[in-house]
Amino acid sequence: MTEIFKREAAATPMDFSGERLTSAISGEVAVEHYHRYFLARDFCDGLDVLDIAAGEGYGSAILAQVARSVVGVEIDPAVVDAANTEFVRSNLRYIQGDARAIPLPDASIDVAVSFETFEHFGEHELFLAELRRVLRPNGLLIISTPDRDIYSGPGIPPNPFHVREVNRPEFESALSAHFGNVRIARQRSLIGSFIEGDQEGAPTRHFEAQGDDQIEAGELMARAPYLIAFASDAALPSPPRSLYVYRSDFDMDAQAARQIAQAQLQNQQLHAATKTLEAELQNVRQRHAATMEREAELHRTAKELEMQLAAAVAAFGSVQQEFERLRASFSWRATAPLRYVMTRYPGLAHRLRQGAKLAYWTVTGQLPRRLRASIAYRTSPPSADMAVPVSEPEGLSPAHDRSAASLSGRVGSTSWQINGPIRAALAKRPTMQRLARRTAKVLWWTVTLQLRQRLADRRQALASQTARKVPKSRATLEDLKKQSVNIATRDLTEFLNSGARIVFPSHEEPEISVLIVVWNKAYFTLRCLQALHSVSSRIEIILVDNASTDETTDMLSRVDGIHVIVSDVNEGFLTATNRAASVARGHAFLLLNNDAFVRPGAIEAAFATLNEEPNAGAVGGRLILPDGSLQEAGSIIWSDGSTQGYGRGIEPDAGEAMFRRDVDYCSGAFLLTPAAVWNKLNGFDTVYAPAYYEEVDYCMRVAEIGLRTIYEPEAAVDHFEFGSENKRGDTLELVLRNREHFRSRHASELRKKHLPPSADNILLARRAAASRARCLLVIDDLVPLASLGSGLPRTKAILRTASDLGWNVVFYPLSRTDIEWSATWLEIPKNVEIILDGAAGFADFMAARRGYFDTALVSRPHNMAFVSAHLRGDVAKDSDVRIIYDAEALFALREILRAEVAGTPLPAKEAELMIASELAICDSADAIVCVTEAEASIFRNRFSEQHRPPVGVLSFPTEQREGAPAFEAREGFLFIGRLLETASPNWDGLVWFLRECWPHVRRAMPAATLTVVGHVHAAHGQLDAPGVRFTGPLDDLRTAYDAARVFLAPVRFAAGIPIKIVEATAAGVPTVGTRLMARQMNFEPGREIMAEDEPIAFAEAAVALHRDRGAWLDMRDAAQRRIRAEHSATRFQASLAEILDGGTADISTEKETMASTPSPGN
Repeated sequence: MTEIFKREAAATPMDFSGERLTSAISGEVAVEHYHRYFLARDFCDGLDVLDIAAGEGYGSAILAQVARSVVGVEIDPAVVDAANTEFVRSNLRYIQGDARAIPLPDASIDVAVSFETFEHFGEHELFLAELRRVLRPNGLLIISTPDRDIYSGPGIPPNPFHVREVNRPEFESALSAHFGNVRIARQRSLIGSFIEGDQEGAPTRHFEAQGDDQIEAGELMARAPYLIAFASDAALPSPPRSLYVYRSDFDMDAQAARQIAQAQLQNQQLHAATKTLEAELQNVRQRHAATMEREAELHRTAKELEMQLAAAVAAFGSVQQEFERLRASFSWRATAPLRYVMTRYPGLAHRLRQGAKLAYWTVTGQLPRRLRASIAYRTSPPSADMAVPVSEPEGLSPAHDRSAASLSGRVGSTSWQINGPIRAALAKRPTMQRLARRTAKVLWWTVTLQLRQRLADRRQALASQTARKVPKSRATLEDLKKQSVNIATRDLTEFLNSGARIVFPSHEEPEISVLIVVWNKAYFTLRCLQALHSVSSRIEIILVDNASTDETTDMLSRVDGIHVIVSDVNEGFLTATNRAASVARGHAFLLLNNDAFVRPGAIEAAFATLNEEPNAGAVGGRLILPDGSLQEAGSIIWSDGSTQGYGRGIEPDAGEAMFRRDVDYCSGAFLLTPAAVWNKLNGFDTVYAPAYYEEVDYCMRVAEIGLRTIYEPEAAVDHFEFGSENKRGDTLELVLRNREHFRSRHASELRKKHLPPSADNILLARRAAASRARCLLVIDDLVPLASLGSGLPRTKAILRTASDLGWNVVFYPLSRTDIEWSATWLEIPKNVEIILDGAAGFADFMAARRGYFDTALVSRPHNMAFVSAHLRGDVAKDSDVRIIYDAEALFALREILRAEVAGTPLPAKEAELMIASELAICDSADAIVCVTEAEASIFRNRFSEQHRPPVGVLSFPTEQREGAPAFEAREGFLFIGRLLETASPNWDGLVWFLRECWPHVRRAMPAATLTVVGHVHAAHGQLDAPGVRFTGPLDDLRTAYDAARVFLAPVRFAAGIPIKIVEATAAGVPTVGTRLMARQMNFEPGREIMAEDEPIAFAEAAVALHRDRGAWLDMRDAAQRRIRAEHSATRFQASLAEILDGGTADISTEKETMASTPSPGN
């Protein structure tokens, strides 16, 4: 029996992105995609179906022909809108969402379909867990993905859109971790004949042509590139055999056959006639290639020798100057007798050093802290995992008593009293204090003969950081380059033989003019143009052919829509680029080498940076070598005019390379600049013709007119390096000549703003001089994405605000060593450097960055304990970094409350000891920051007035939402929070509310609904209740806040600040919570929050607030006035600025007068 059904397709197809199938595409890709949906259609009859990553929507429409309901989920909002317009069905809808956070309730789907989604991101476990969550018991998953072993086998270039491919065993293992039964089928498109027998279960015999006269036979289909899996907890039959006959007119009429045969005969004759010529040409090409390779090797060797020579000369000059300055200094001459005595009498030398150290600590105000650290160190047992032992408040050792007595004696001494004004003056000026410490330190090193060794130690530490490179040898890189050339040459040959063409659209007003200069290397030029073909920006391509003698002319004749300028002679890169720019029409010019292949989104990212960043004069990208290592992430200009690419040899996605910053210059292999700036500067200066140093000079002139050169990490470019250079014997001479031109022309700027070439200076020199600022290190558990909760949104606000305040910010997550950069950049400013070495790499990192940071802000007690363990050892010896302990919450209070809620309250002495142990962690801190005034008071009371570090309050910033929906437009209750841990405050509070309070609410309001937003534990049966809906995590919480009338915060034990209450209040939703929540928010119960601890009273408060419009408006307005006073972004920025600037006065939350006027609206 047969069935006729419609092959769905969009009436107005979307543009093809290079990966997502649209109705505009036909052929093999379309056959494969449609066949999968035809197969899945047979499993969806009368069922509720999810199509994840639905794309244009044609597949969901096919499934909707038989399903009870179909939901197509797609991440791109524009695609969702188009699908809802194209495919209108009563049982079909498309919604925006992420495959890793599916916006559907638990157990709401019978069949989930996911075709060609798995390979597009790395979080496979999270994706499969989400699919398992939304499927009903015994639900079915039909999912496909390429088989890496075949799809991306040896010699096959990788798909640039794929993030993580798997082979069949890995695919089956991942699915089996979530489903009881898994069956896998394979798919391959082919041309042939199909014979079907009557007998069920009969074997299938496969025959495949291998050349003109060989046939491969077997029982299984060979080289199938796609895997299609069926997964369920229910029993599964074997996957069905399925055939999609796309067309059946394989045989043609006799006349057409004769014409084809005649054309084939003519082709054979032409082939035979040219075969001899091709062999001769190939022989010539091989000899030419060998000559070119020898010349290239000589060129590379000469360039390396020149760089080594320049580095050696610079290093020798620097050391010589340093030695001469030391020998000529007054301190060296004046301390000669002292050095003699100390060398002759070691015992006396030791006592002098100890006395000088105590004097130095006394003058700089460090003596109490140093002695306390010494006491803690001597009385604490060693810890193998570097955790800081918590000091006990009683029962300490006799050594502690003796040290305490010594400290008391020194603090009461006459010398301590005399130098009190000096300490007070320095404490009020942190910058002067650091300068005094460093000056005294250098003087002390000089007196004690340590200076030379200390400088050597710092160079060695920095070198260890620089040495974290991709472990690949030069030979490996050269082998990969040869392989790359071979593949590119093969692709060029296939392209020229295929008769295919590359067509670029023309634009009347292009956004970007891409300027490419070529001289031979047609295989690179082809690959460069193919990479440009997927660019979404409006571009025009202007290509100057510098008298090429290879296949360049033939290849360019197959490219439509570009402007080709043919030069009779090789006029060099510089002149040709200026010539191309003279006819360019774009708002910006992109200088692009023909051996530079842009990755998807690179040009768009650079163009966005050019438009978003103020005073942007040029933008460069992240250049990646053929072996996968980094070529450079921005470049340095040294004071002697030499240059250096930053980060060469490290992993291309290492944190050091993945942050935006101002740099001295970026390589001309990929350099984007506004047309107006180019024209103002008259392009490249012809004094550097034919090439070398022209882009260095250009970026220097950009800086001289007050504009910035910006390194953009998202603009990733694969660069062959040296592949586009003219092969000239005078390369080294040109480099040296132009370097002298550059150094002479910019002598004053080089002397004033650029550092001398030295490994010690790389960290500072990687930023342009004008952008060098104070450096802040922030340490927390994880990269602070909003969806993770747990106080991390506040950390994210600290990073963003500190960056806005002008600090150079480095973030170090101790518990995370990998992230998805594209997702991170959506939330964290790109100019924040994120180091992903984890706890294991922290010691090496701090050693390499010794002296780099001005301030470190450490969040959470376990991180402070870890950091303190390193800071009291050799890792941070002699470091002047100021340590701020960010007490995101006083966790001991939370555990004490947890015990009370569980009915097993802690004895008073044990509770006090728990608090004291946590507070002791901050003994080594220079300042302390809390989130509430109540917790700040606990910290202040621990210290005596004389030794108390500044204790400040830094809450959470938010801005009141304007135009929020009115009371009448809202309905229901809302809870937002992470529910992945069943021992967490969120889980306990929601379980308590649903068990003890929700039944009372439902009796008073039978139609009441509660929406729960956030990650939910898989075993969440305790949370199931009538009227409760789980959405999972949402990228944008505004829709949830706008729909709800009352926010619920039934948390019974917690510490810190309830960030979600702050956000809900700012969004115009008043809160019903526990009295603990009212205290932590500093809200007045009954006026700014409804606060109850008893279940019936809590339920009655929720119902009353939901029903009473007047009370709702009054409470909303009062709470928003409090939020404006204590949690505004302006206040947060001012508080953070004061904390980071290091004022000695306590930073407290002074109560501001709150306006009595209600919020606008309603």
